[in-house]
Amino acid sequence: MYALYTVGLLLAFLVMTPRLLARYGRGGVLRAGIAQRRGRYASEDLAGLSGTRPVWLHAVSVGEVLAVGGLLRALRERRPDLPVLVSTVTETGQALAVERLPEAQARIYFPFDLPGCVGRALATVRPRLVLLAETEIWPNFLKACGERAVPVILVNGRISPRSFPRYRLARPFMRRVLRDLTLCLVQSEADAERLRTMGAAAERVRVTGNLKYDLRVTPVPADERGAWRVSLGVPEGAPVLVAGSTHRGEEEAAVAALLAMRQKDPEARLILVPRHPERLAEAEAAATAAHLACGRWSARPFPSRFQPPVILVDTVGDLARLYALGTVVFVGGSLAAAGGHNILEPAQHGCPILFGPNMANFAEMAGAFLAEGAALQVVDAPALAAAVVALARDPARAKRMGEAAAALLDRHRGATARTLAALEALL
Repeated sequence: MYALYTVGLLLAFLVMTPRLLARYGRGGVLRAGIAQRRGRYASEDLAGLSGTRPVWLHAVSVGEVLAVGGLLRALRERRPDLPVLVSTVTETGQALAVERLPEAQARIYFPFDLPGCVGRALATVRPRLVLLAETEIWPNFLKACGERAVPVILVNGRISPRSFPRYRLARPFMRRVLRDLTLCLVQSEADAERLRTMGAAAERVRVTGNLKYDLRVTPVPADERGAWRVSLGVPEGAPVLVAGSTHRGEEEAAVAALLAMRQKDPEARLILVPRHPERLAEAEAAATAAHLACGRWSARPFPSRFQPPVILVDTVGDLARLYALGTVVFVGGSLAAAGGHNILEPAQHGCPILFGPNMANFAEMAGAFLAEGAALQVVDAPALAAAVVALARDPARAKRMGEAAAALLDRHRGATARTLAALEALL
């Protein structure tokens, strides 16, 4: 089965080669991309480890990097003697790891899941323990760790309802793969049950909660929010819709919602944050098609004569704090069929939250928010526009929703401490 999986992966790589070269070879930084993903790390890539055996923490992209930040800090506080290596897969994840995880001694790209690549990587890094965030179940990597007696722990684990049927179809293979996971620390009982159904040993699966509930976004004081508004040309009291982590088609929905808001208040603004920075031009086109001027977040402060109704965020890692500007927030990936994105970041600022019907990746969390009146779910773009306008017209209701979201978030904290306690014996 491993041979069949590897052949399938190689065929997929052949198809994806042009895209991979574009992603990891951009600007000539080939070594930091393709070479690292082949398991070839230069001495300077791992210089911070000084030849020690680190804890290897793998977080595939931006969301996972943000989720494990608190765990990394808690781990370093508990065991400052243990060096930590962080790996990612995406370029944006790597940039955010450099910016947000200074506690790590080194940051690299995760190797392709091919026997030669993972073998070279493990021989070079020599980890004492590997922590894989969320759904990073890589068969060849896990097998290689098992052969080297390296413990591997799934942290903040989740198996989405969308991916579960595929795993279940491959249950005989997955049962063998999951044997190489020493421990599975998962977000919910539903995730635990899915893992057990896939073949994980029941005694190795524990529910520790969602690390994202423990995220602590630096508060944005009123004077800083005011300064941001001034720098962006947003008048005092003007309603602001923040549309975060949007996918293709959702920018048009957010722009339509802004146009509906501006019928009531011509000073209304939209802060638009595409999930993938390479789609900035598409997002801008959605605004210009509606004859709305755009300003770039990185270009602030805008000249006094320039007060664009749409502010396009062209930086990575700022969204969590930018939600504080929202009179109302729409979390993307939910009108598009992308499974939704993190609704906890706007909750920390007490924002009223809207999302679409596609929240499979956050189903339990979304259900909790809806049950407590801490969010609203809309079925399509017209419903989004109607909900945005309704909340702008009813600030008392918007305030109640935001307060309910913040309270729910506070009640669910504690996953970091439970995860660290479960790891203690292995550290």
